[in-house]
Amino acid sequence: MAQIDSIVQVNISRQTAQIDITSFDIPLILVEMDANMEAEFTDRVRTYGSLAEVAGDFPLDHNAYKIAEKLLGGDLSPSQFKIGKKTEGETYPEALFAVEEADNTWYALIADSHEREDILGLASAVQGMRKVYFTSTDDADALSQLLNPTYVATVEYGVTTPEAGDKLRVRVAGVSFESEYDGSEWEEWTYLGDGESPIPITPSFDDTTGILTLESSENFVISKATILPADGDPEDVDDANISDTDVQGLDVGQTLKAKGFFRTIILFSRTANVDWPEAAWVGGQLPEVPGSVAWEYKRLAGVEVSKLTGTEINLLENRNYNYYIPIKGVNVTRRGKTVGEGEWIDTIQVVDWLHARLQEQIFYRQVNMKKIPYTNEGFTIIENEIRSVLSQAQANGAIDDYTVIVPRVSEIPEMERARRNAEGFKFVARLQGAISTVRIEGVVHP
Repeated sequence: MAQIDSIVQVNISRQTAQIDITSFDIPLILVEMDANMEAEFTDRVRTYGSLAEVAGDFPLDHNAYKIAEKLLGGDLSPSQFKIGKKTEGETYPEALFAVEEADNTWYALIADSHEREDILGLASAVQGMRKVYFTSTDDADALSQLLNPTYVATVEYGVTTPEAGDKLRVRVAGVSFESEYDGSEWEEWTYLGDGESPIPITPSFDDTTGILTLESSENFVISKATILPADGDPEDVDDANISDTDVQGLDVGQTLKAKGFFRTIILFSRTANVDWPEAAWVGGQLPEVPGSVAWEYKRLAGVEVSKLTGTEINLLENRNYNYYIPIKGVNVTRRGKTVGEGEWIDTIQVVDWLHARLQEQIFYRQVNMKKIPYTNEGFTIIENEIRSVLSQAQANGAIDDYTVIVPRVSEIPEMERARRNAEGFKFVARLQGAISTVRIEGVVHP
């Protein structure tokens, strides 16, 4: 040991451990690949920084190249994006989950299918992620006023060899229906209450599969299904064999709206399958800091506008579609909303950004300190991280003002303190938002 070390001892602790930071500016293009392409594209997902790199892996007529071309075609475009693989034997949701497992550092999904079932499947998958899904459609039903929804759900009883006297029962919206096996066939399903059922339910039973299908013009939920053997105890059907209620007879946007998929954004375009307008939209907007821009009134490079009547625009807006139209000689996007709840896209981005940054900054502090003490001073450390995130959100233009509420240690229940759970931190922030429409009233007089 040097003499100086025995005189002046210095110990420096490094508080520099890094953690992964969630990105909100990276899109994912999910594309189907045939057997030949699969053999060359051996990864589940690859990262790209230019169209030339994509051209090195895909022919120019492949959807991966076409979508990437739209994604990068504007004045502003992502510096990095990913292309994920769907094999011929997979569904799109299966492929998405596989991509997510391999690489989840993307935020916005674009897929190369505009088929109804693929859109619904991907919307359902993304709803369970803290990400967003952009798609488009040219489906003429989106502009139709004459669509009548039918609500459908099923029960898989699994009874294919019944005995005389066996009964099947299902309870829907507080009322029950039942059918009995007479030894040769199942009797007509009947409502067990007095008079007619208060909701118009039509049961249809397939005795070869043991599956009951219920249809109604009104939305409903199956609460319970039961098998009642003639010579045994009743047995409830497992919830896994009772489907959720599905809505049919609606255009894809109405269906997405009915299912509440607020992480899906759909744009109506008469050239959806040629122009990939969602890719051009994402490419120009995603590189911006969340909350700093609205998605409305944006120009889409290389995308043809749709000329729509006032009636058609009203239908689209009521169904939470976005659209691309000419206004006063300028082509712009309108509404900038998600389909499930009609929420603004930038609001979803801001909430996701706040969620990620709050988690990251507080976890970073936990990792890089010996400990955050369970004291009022320790609570102040957490408060400062919360305020740091909210201050950055304010600087980004995401929120206008905010209030942070911090508990006192003495207010925390003793059991929670024993578990080392610090609860009671709250904040209230007002979204800055953006002006969508303007109303001006004036008076002129001589």
